[in-house]
Formats: sequence, structure tokens, C-alpha cells
Amino acid sequence: MLAERENEIRLLNDLLDDSAHGNGKVAIIRGPVATGKTELLSSLARLATERGHLVLRASASVFERHLPFSTLEQALNPTWEPGELVTLESAADKLFQLAAATPIVIAVDNAQHIDADSLSCLCYLAERVGFQRMLIAMAESSSVFADDPYRGALRRHLNARKISLSALSERGIARVLGRELGAAAEQFAPECYHLTGGNPLLVRALVEDAAAGTGSAFQGAAVKRLVPGDAFVTAVGACLHSCDSQVMEVARALAILHEDGSAQLVARLANAEPDVVERSLGVLESAGLAHNGTLRHPAIRRAVLSAIDRPTRNELRTRAVRLLLDYGTTAVVARHLALVPEQLGPWAVPILCDAADEMLAVDETHSAIDYLSLARNATDDEPQRTEITMLLAALRWGTDPAGVRRHLVPLYNAFVGGQLKPELVETVVKNLTSLGYRANAKEMLDKLFVVDGNDDEPPLREAAMATTTELSSKEPRRNAMSALSEAEYRVASLAVLGYSNRQISRKLYITVSTVEQHLTRIYRKLNVSRRSDLPTDLVAVRDVG
Repeated sequence: MLAERENEIRLLNDLLDDSAHGNGKVAIIRGPVATGKTELLSSLARLATERGHLVLRASASVFERHLPFSTLEQALNPTWEPGELVTLESAADKLFQLAAATPIVIAVDNAQHIDADSLSCLCYLAERVGFQRMLIAMAESSSVFADDPYRGALRRHLNARKISLSALSERGIARVLGRELGAAAEQFAPECYHLTGGNPLLVRALVEDAAAGTGSAFQGAAVKRLVPGDAFVTAVGACLHSCDSQVMEVARALAILHEDGSAQLVARLANAEPDVVERSLGVLESAGLAHNGTLRHPAIRRAVLSAIDRPTRNELRTRAVRLLLDYGTTAVVARHLALVPEQLGPWAVPILCDAADEMLAVDETHSAIDYLSLARNATDDEPQRTEITMLLAALRWGTDPAGVRRHLVPLYNAFVGGQLKPELVETVVKNLTSLGYRANAKEMLDKLFVVDGNDDEPPLREAAMATTTELSSKEPRRNAMSALSEAEYRVASLAVLGYSNRQISRKLYITVSTVEQHLTRIYRKLNVSRRSDLPTDLVAVRDVG
């Protein structure tokens, strides 16, 4: 027995009895993609065959919808003479003759793709089926936008009964899971509903992944949790390919925009009208693929993205960035820019630098480094690249000391080539010494300012080494500094070195207001009232241990 389809099977059974007694009917089984329409139609065919009815089956195809009578020819094939021409009149006459001899069932699957001539013939039969031993059963998807006068007339016919299928409830899911998971089915039903929205195909795919072990973690033979695997990804693809092409485009737009996709942005990215987007979202939600205007689960989003070829995916992501420039915040745009690094150019640099500023303001140093790295690669202005590289080196001292080395080479090359501004050279030296890596600072400074064994800029080198020695000799204040965040520490270090608020804002790519807010918190945490009271050994603290 199909899960949660008992009422529908009972109704089909009644219609079958009525038609067997000369009270012909039309059954239209309609529902979202993969909700069991084909299975229900097959159950009807088996039941009819068991009772001695003649079952004529056909499955309409999107590739044959423009071929006249292509669907009806399938159904009539067992009874049709070779070479006999199919017309509306000849097909109807043949079917009425068959019904006079024995009860018949005409079962058409995928009726949303039926050709116009076959549909016209079925409408003709529906008008006259009332006194025939005939049941016309059609299964069609509500996930395809197929509508025309004949189809509407057929649905509204007095002899027609509409059987609407919906997704499974948690109880229905538990029944499906129970066949594989046994007593654990009740435990997993809520999680499964969250993943699938009750779509039977997706539910069975999760069961298949559990049985195969590709998507679930096992302890012996027991499933510990349900995790979407290969079968689930394939099932999502099958659902989408069974939908209207416009639904597919909307699903792609949702996957690309993710949580940043308003209805307006989705419509523009999918090249669809707002009403089409609204209908498509309804289709996706009824199919269990979406919820509240976005794709239901990250696994569904990954499945949608994996089905898009790489060039198309990059093109969609680039278009999404262009759209978000008008509608999204800096952080949102930067997040999408990070997904298409090969598409970036100088136009993206200000956005990425602003996003890095925002990340530093909330102590998201790693994100700031990521955005600045993208900006450095995207710019074609060498002085700008050098400044960004300098900032990256300073940031990495606090998060990834080993990663700083990759930035020292371009900084050194810029210095030797005369492309590094004097004030930037000073900042590089001060940052190296101020970050407190005492032994490393001396080693790096030796390599940075010595070329082929000869000192370059001896006064600067001597001053830097003197600063390193001075900093190394002081005992860091562990307790006072432990309360400062990374962002506050960077501001405090530069403040101790004598930089003004405006200079600090430029060095750290943050606003003057942000610098002032950090300093207010720094004064409070260190129990000082002004900049001159900040401890001079502040810059060495983070090297302890």
C-alpha cells in the first residue's frame, strides 16, 4: 500500500466499479513533481487488470507533444491495425467498440505533456463516457505550466473527479522509513521532513543513502543520522528536470543568490516576470524543494549548483554580483565576489576593501584577509597593490605569522625598486617590530634590508633593530592586554607608535569614527584616560608564549 494514499486508492476503486457498470468516469490525478502520481496510476492499472478490465496505457513525452496523436497511438497500439490512420473519429470509434465488449481503462501518465490532438480526443470521449464502460485516468504534474482550453474543460467536466496529491506528513514519512530503518523511523521522521518537505522521491532517496551508507553514519547496522548523499542529489535533479524550464531557472537563481535573493533579484537573475517567479516558487515549495521563498536545505542548494555547468555557474554568479551592486550591502556583494575570483577587476577593489573594513570593525580578521587578498589580485595599480600587501602583512602577524612571509617578497621588491612610499616603508618596519615577534623581527629585518650582503638604508635598519632590542627587553603586560580584541590591539599598537586617528584609519582601512570607538574601549579596559598614558610596551604583548 502506498503511504498516505489510501483515500485516493479507495476513490479510484469506486470509479473503477462505476465504470464497469456502464457509468463511465474521468479521473485526473494531479500533484507536485515526484509525489506518487505514476505509482497511483500503476496501482489502478494493476487493480483493473486483476478484475479483467482491458488496460490501455500511455506516457506522454515532452519530446512528442507536437506530434499529432502520439500519446493516443501508444494507448491504442495493442488494438490498432498496422498502417491504420489515427484520427479523432477513428480513435473514438475504436475505443467505444472495445468498451462495448469489455470494461476498459485508458491510463495516461505525464499528461501535462500530452499532444493537442490526443487531448482533444480525450475531451471528446469525456463528453460521451457517461454511459460507457470506460474509465479515463490521467496523471499530470502541477509543476509544469501547461494550460489550454481543452485541459481546463476536461478538469471541469461533470464526469471528472480530481484527485489531488500532496507531500507526505511526518507520519507518512515514518511509514516509508520504517521499511528500512525499523523502529528508528519515528526518531528520524522530523529530520527527514525538514530535509525533504515530505516529497516521497526525496524521502526514498534518503533511505537509499542510508542503506548504501553513502549519506549516513553507521554504527554497525544502525543508522545514527540521515545525511543526504548521492541518491539524494540525483533525486533533486530528477525533480527539477520534471518541472517547467522556468521553474528550473528560478531554482538556479535561488541557489546562486542564496539568502540574499529577494523576489525582485530572483526575477532579474532568472530573466522571468514576477508572476512567473511567484508561480515557480509555489511549484518548488509544493515539491519540497523550497520553503519561505528559498531552497529548503543546503543539500538541495548544493544539488542545484552541482547540476549547473561551470561556465554557466560563473556567468550567473557574475550577473548576481552586478545586480547586488544596486540592491545589496557591501558585505553581501563582497561575499558573492569571493565566489568568482577569476572574474574580478579593478572595479571590485573598492568594494572588497570596504568589506574588509567592515570585517575588521567586528573582529572578523580572517574574512578581512580574504577580501584584501582578492583586492590585491584584482587591482592593476601597483602603489595600491603595495598598500594592500602591507596591510595584509600586518593583519597576518596577528593571525597567521607563517603566512606573512609570502607578503614580504613583494614589499621588499617594491622597496628596492623605489615603488614603496617612504611613509609605507616606515610603517612596514614599525609593524614588524611592534607586533612583538622579537627573534623573527630581527631575522626578517636582516633579510628585508640586506641585498647581496650589503646594507640598504643603514639608518632605517639600525633604528628598526634598536626598536626591536628595546621592545625585547621589556616585560609584556599579559593581564592588561588579554582583555583587548584583535581589532582593539591593532589600533592600540599604532596609537602607541604615534599615529593620529586619521592615520590609523588609513592604515587599517577603517573609518575615523571606528578608531575613536576602539580607543574609547581601549582606555576603559587599560584604565587610562588619554593616548599618552598607553603603555609603551603595548606592542610586544602578543608575542608572549
